[in-house]
Amino acid sequence: MNIIMIFYVTSMILPATAPPIGVSFAGELTIVEDSLGQLDPSITVGAPFSGSYTYDPDSASDTVAGSGEGYYEFENPLTVEVGDSVAEASGFDIQILYQSFAIGGQKYTVFAQPFVWEGIPVNLMGIDLSTHQTDLLSDDSLPLSLALADFGGGGFELRGDSLRVEGEIQSLVFVPEPDGILMIFVGVSLALARRRPLRTA
Repeated sequence: MNIIMIFYVTSMILPATAPPIGVSFAGELTIVEDSLGQLDPSITVGAPFSGSYTYDPDSASDTVAGSGEGYYEFENPLTVEVGDSVAEASGFDIQILYQSFAIGGQKYTVFAQPFVWEGIPVNLMGIDLSTHQTDLLSDDSLPLSLALADFGGGGFELRGDSLRVEGEIQSLVFVPEPDGILMIFVGVSLALARRRPLRTA
C-alpha cells in the first residue's frame, strides 16, 4: 500500500475536526477615564490597542444550550496591548446571542474573567460585536470566522474601580492555528513527493 493510499485511508478513519482558532483584533482608544491616575501615561485617547485569544471549537461545550444563547468558558489567555502596557487574563468567556430580542439583533462577545493588571483590579476586559441583523449567526455554536464589516464595527472595553477604557475595533482576523495547517500541508506534501511516476510502455 503506497503512502497516498495510507494518507487517504487515515483521513477516512480519523474524525474531521476543526483546528483551534486564533483571533486577533486591533483599534484605537476613544475613551480613557482614570480618576486615580493608575494607568500608564501612554494609555490616552487615540492610542492604539491590539489583542488576541485562541479557542478550540471542538473542546468547548455550551453551558446554556437551547436558550437562543451560547456561553463558552476557556482557560486560555486573553492578551491585550494598550499603549505601552500589556494586560493578560488567564481565562475568558465567549457569549453568542443569536435570538436576542433585547438588542433587536445578534451579538458576539468575548470577555476576560476578573484579573489584576499591574496592581489594578480589572472587573471587565473584552470585545463586543453587535448587529441589528437577525440572520448573521444561524445558531449558538462557536464561529470559525466572523467579518467585522458584517457587524458594522465593534468595541473594546476595559473596566475597573474608578477606571474606564474603551476603543473602536478597526480590524478583526480569525485564522486556524498554524499547527493544524502545518499538519495538513506536511501530509499532502509528503504524499505528493512519494508519488511514483506512471510507467510507460
